[in-house]
Amino acid sequence: MNATPTNSLFTIPGWVSEHPELKARKIELEIVFKPHIAWRSPFKPDDVPHYVVKIVKEFSQEAEIYDQLKQYSRASPNHTVPCDVIRNESQLPLLIMPCVSHYDDQIFSDWNITQVVDYFRQIVEGLEFLHDHRIVHLDLRFDNLVLTQRWDVEYHKDLELGKVYIIDFSESRQLPLGPRQQPPIDLPQSIIPKPLDMQRFDPYSFDVYCIGRVLDATLTLVYSSRPKPWVLQRYAKWLIGAERGCTGVCRCRPTARRARQIIVALQWAVRGLTLLANAVHSIRSLLSRRKPPA
Repeated sequence: MNATPTNSLFTIPGWVSEHPELKARKIELEIVFKPHIAWRSPFKPDDVPHYVVKIVKEFSQEAEIYDQLKQYSRASPNHTVPCDVIRNESQLPLLIMPCVSHYDDQIFSDWNITQVVDYFRQIVEGLEFLHDHRIVHLDLRFDNLVLTQRWDVEYHKDLELGKVYIIDFSESRQLPLGPRQQPPIDLPQSIIPKPLDMQRFDPYSFDVYCIGRVLDATLTLVYSSRPKPWVLQRYAKWLIGAERGCTGVCRCRPTARRARQIIVALQWAVRGLTLLANAVHSIRSLLSRRKPPA
């Protein structure tokens, strides 16, 4: 009996690495993203675009969801990365998409409140877009958010600088009904704790709950050494909600649309207060320079 290679988790299947579509695009894979499922291009050379190639797992709706998303404009409120679905008769579909910097690798303690609110708004806007098309993600967490940097848009011209994108639709579903209409479904297995450990839940409400957890964790990282803005704390908790154990359509938290409307209002308020604070500072500086010596 042959021994199993110790590096089997990191082996790229031959049918993937030698796939004609990858050869035609000159895409080489080297780095494992998810064992047996997803790989990315090597970091070098610097002037070659970086890609992720992923095998769509059996029974997943991910390929069909990306087919649907490809019909829509890439501009906001669409916050999904461009993705090509490659099919053949003998293997599972492949996904080819840009490799983009992860969101949680870029959460810095020097972010100001304007930046934090903008990223919050983008994430919620992206979720609303999905829900408007009756798509639920069901696995929204740090690992499934990316934030474009300068080198990402240099490699991939159809990406926008400083934009948050939602990725990985392997657990996602296309549903017959929209928010406040869709009855509960069985939730997929994931590392995200379920509200009250419920395994069957309103899928749209679950997505909003997950986004609330992401925003709350973002605040914890950004404001690790300074007080958190109470209004953003309150907002994140509002999205997480106070679950009452709903067995039908859940109203323990807002819809993605209502969440987006409120964060846009907060964004305008933050901008207004920032402009006012800057104006007051400028006036004080001007007056102090004109003050005659004693």
